[in-house]
This record gives sequence, structure tokens and C-alpha cells, in this order.
Amino acid sequence: MPPPIRTASRARRGDRESLREYAEFLDRFGDPQAREVYVRLLDATQDAEARKAVQRRLATLDLIEKQYLQNAKEVGEYAMDALVEIQSRHPSMGDVRGKGLMCALELVSDRKTKAPAAKDAVAKVYKGAYDDGVMIRTSGNNIILSPPLIITADDVKRILAA
Repeated sequence: MPPPIRTASRARRGDRESLREYAEFLDRFGDPQAREVYVRLLDATQDAEARKAVQRRLATLDLIEKQYLQNAKEVGEYAMDALVEIQSRHPSMGDVRGKGLMCALELVSDRKTKAPAAKDAVAKVYKGAYDDGVMIRTSGNNIILSPPLIITADDVKRILAA
């Protein structure tokens, strides 16, 4: 849900309260303009606490852009390579796909026909992972992995071992 047009237009003109409201909206829904709005908000405010809050938001964006996204790329490549290797050993894995840390594997009863695996097979994988302390998601016959951006290669090994 976009912010009211009045708030967005006032934010563009530099109205301090509107900039704050717009920054909060961007926090909730994400937007590539967030950094620009935060910098403008930092320039527009005189309140020390508000300045600290904006500086923390900018520091968080820096962490995401400079550290976490690179980690997601590197660890995501490791995870995909490991999933493809596991797929070669397990005929019940029909397809492995993903981008960055967002990965999915398809469970099938027959790899040639790509017939979906039975619900109890998916439930068994889910329960086994949960019992090993790993949270995964399922959608139909797909197992979905979407770990946080700060995950390490060791964490991925633990997930895939489950």
C-alpha cells in the first residue's frame, strides 16, 4: 500500500514530518529510493535522536549492500552446487532451482515423468528436517529454502545434512 500522495509529495519537498512518515513506509515495504530519502531526512532534521535513528537506518542499508548481499551470492552458489550434487544421488529429486539464497528442490516419484511425490513423502522430509532443528518450507511437492542473508556455509551444510 503506497503512502498517501500528499505525504510522498511533501517528502520530496523536504517537509520533516512527511520525510519521517515516508521513511517508515519505505522500511515496511522496501524501496530502492530508501537511501536517498534517509539522506534527505538526515539533512532536514535537527533532533539528535532522530538523526541517530536515520544514521542507524543508513548503517543497516550499508551492511545489506556491502556485506550481506555478497554473502548471499557466495553462500547461495555453494548451496546450489551442493543441492545439485545431492540431486545426482537421490532419484526422488526432480529439479533444483534458485537464485542467491532462495532455493527450491522438487520431490518426484519418477524423475523421467516428473510426477510429483506423494504428500506423505514431502511431510516425511519436512518432519525429518524439523527434528534435526532445521526449518524449511514446503509448497506442494517442493522443499523451499530461504535462509537469512547472514547464513554461513557451515549453516548450509547443516541444513542440507538434515
